[in-house]
Amino acid sequence: MPTPPHVEPPLQPSSAPPRETEAQLRTVLAALDQGIALYDTRGAVLFVNAAAERLLGLTFEQLQDRAEIDPRWRALREDGTDYPREEHPHWVALHTGAPATAVMVTEAPDRAPAWVAVRAQPLFEGDTGKPTGAVASFTDITERRALDVALRESEERLRQTLAVTGAGTFSLRFTEGVMHFDTQMWALSGAPRPAGDLTLESAAAFVHPDDRARAQAVIAGALEPNGPASVVYEHRLAHAPHRWLSARAGVQRGADGRALRLVGTAVDVTEQKAAEAALREAQERLSAILASLEEGVLQQDAEGVLRFSNAAAERHLGLSAAQLSGRLSADPRWQAIDESGRELPGEEHPSMRALRSGKPVRGFVMGLHHPDGRLVWMSVNAQPMFLAEGRTPAGVVTSFSDITESRAAAEALRQREAEFRTLAEASPDAIFTTTPEGVVTYASPAMLRYTGLTFEQMVGGGFLAVIHPDDRERSMGEYARCLRAGEPYASEHRVHGTDGRYRWHQLRALPVRDAAGRIVKWVGTSVDVDALRNSQEELRQRADFEEKLIGIVGHDLRQPLQGIAMSAGLLLRRQELDARTLSAAGRISAAAARMQRMIRDILDFTQARVGTGIPIKRAPVDLAMLAHDAAQEAELANPARRVQLVHQGRGDGEWDADRLRQVLDNLLSNALAYSPPATAVRLEVDGQAEDSVTLRVHNEGAPIPPDVLPTLFQPMTRGVSVGGQQRSVGLGLFIVDHLVRAHGGEVKVTSAEVGTTFTVRLPRKRSAPENEGSFSHGNA
Repeated sequence: MPTPPHVEPPLQPSSAPPRETEAQLRTVLAALDQGIALYDTRGAVLFVNAAAERLLGLTFEQLQDRAEIDPRWRALREDGTDYPREEHPHWVALHTGAPATAVMVTEAPDRAPAWVAVRAQPLFEGDTGKPTGAVASFTDITERRALDVALRESEERLRQTLAVTGAGTFSLRFTEGVMHFDTQMWALSGAPRPAGDLTLESAAAFVHPDDRARAQAVIAGALEPNGPASVVYEHRLAHAPHRWLSARAGVQRGADGRALRLVGTAVDVTEQKAAEAALREAQERLSAILASLEEGVLQQDAEGVLRFSNAAAERHLGLSAAQLSGRLSADPRWQAIDESGRELPGEEHPSMRALRSGKPVRGFVMGLHHPDGRLVWMSVNAQPMFLAEGRTPAGVVTSFSDITESRAAAEALRQREAEFRTLAEASPDAIFTTTPEGVVTYASPAMLRYTGLTFEQMVGGGFLAVIHPDDRERSMGEYARCLRAGEPYASEHRVHGTDGRYRWHQLRALPVRDAAGRIVKWVGTSVDVDALRNSQEELRQRADFEEKLIGIVGHDLRQPLQGIAMSAGLLLRRQELDARTLSAAGRISAAAARMQRMIRDILDFTQARVGTGIPIKRAPVDLAMLAHDAAQEAELANPARRVQLVHQGRGDGEWDADRLRQVLDNLLSNALAYSPPATAVRLEVDGQAEDSVTLRVHNEGAPIPPDVLPTLFQPMTRGVSVGGQQRSVGLGLFIVDHLVRAHGGEVKVTSAEVGTTFTVRLPRKRSAPENEGSFSHGNA
């Protein structure tokens, strides 16, 4: 390397002899990653360091005396235009006496263009104030820009990152343990300059504690005899943990291999670290996204060679990443075909078409033979990739989804459509389809025959003419509302037939939706219900008459029964009556009570059937006390029988006390009626559960036949009591079932040789809003 001219002042005041200073400077300059060049007042090159020779691709001999504006010198702006002479940093520094910076592209023989960050500083001698030369440093930022390009390729949303940084120099005399920082190094460290020498120990305080041991280990390694010729390490700053410095230094050794000096440079690589972290994050995020996709994704280079596949692609194609890597579209193992079944050459694959044309290919359908022998149909999209400012695709990304099942479903749909038309044409009922807007698209032959209209008349809205004028506005208004709301349509109106008569028809139409929930058409039927409607009207009138009759009878019977019951009660209280008369009065009272229960059941049944419902009014109730009273009254009404009451846990809850007493009375009456006289009836109140109370009524009567159990809680269902007598109208268990469910509970029955048990579970409180004002037959 030619000896550079002597430059004053030196980089650092030193008492060392000139040769030592020169050697030190040479070592520093040789260790720099930055290029250093010295210019005279004309702008001619007087000196360059090794990094400059590498960056420019020229030796010092080739560069010596070359002027900044020499036509052989080629420097370009970032936009590709030539850099003007007056804007070169060296020229600006020489002519203005002020520092100058720039970013430019340098071109040299036998070397690719390089991006360089340039800093120029004027040199002065004496107090003249006129520059006697200039020194420039320039850093190769080509790799950094390449990193930015890679970052843009991995994620388009990442912004271009390019930062030009200056380097600081430092030196360490191992024999003295003293370090020297130049001005830029102090600026990079961000620490105040000490008054005395900077020692290795005090310099270590600038390094972040987490990185300090590693940096010290690097320095210690350099101290080893015959250790490394250079060292590289990175660390964060102690006072600014977010900032990173990258240091590179050369080790000067004596003849014995002992380390004498460490001379190097440091640059702020915070932005580079951030860019690397962003790149890693983007790559990880992209990898996670690609791994989570159900759609297969492949990447091929400019030659069509497969370089990447995600998990879904491997799953759809039945091949591993290793098996897919390196494959070409022209590989015959794909066995690809088009929709017609024709063999699909590799150059016609969507990816190759996108590479050739530079344009996307969308929705291309092709079949591939899976390794397991299946033919798999794919819907393929191919998107060419362009590098920054590139005009020719640098690769292609292909995404595809398996549509084998959807194609099969579409074929099945076509078959179903054909079957639908066959069935519609064979059906005696009128069948039609419309668009989402209600325009007729199909009318079955039965519809056309009945109305006498042609299909063209139907499409044109002629069907409105055959609807009875009194029904037209109502029916079509409701149909229009259902079309807007997307709700099923059901209506009845009269239709004029070819026989000249109007007959009632029931119309029903349902929307048909696609996978996205959009209505694609409506399908409907028109059924002649004229005869059914007439018969239903007759049945309704008859039912109304029966229900009104039962209600009237129930209410009219109540008043005389109350008189009978009161009279029997008065007789039972008279002490002068003989035993025979008292016995007769007791039978009258029991019969009246039984009749009152029957009438109450009839009235409750009537309320449930006509829709007004059985009223329920909740209030705090102790079910154990209610059961105790019911058991006592049951024993009084049946002196020869015993009711055994068992109570466990809490009996409190919110119920209708009168209605639950009705449940208890009906279940106890039923148990006493269908069990042997010598046996006891067991009434159990189980309140051990936190949220509910359970009632159990058990009798030891004969098992209920299995064919009776399913209809046991239906009205008018009666069993045969002990002795062969029918003791009720068959409404008691029907009423029990309704009242229990009105409270949000349930009733079950089990019957075996050991007897029959009715189990009622009642929630202590209402768990959700109910129709508690009433519980009708419609709620059942």
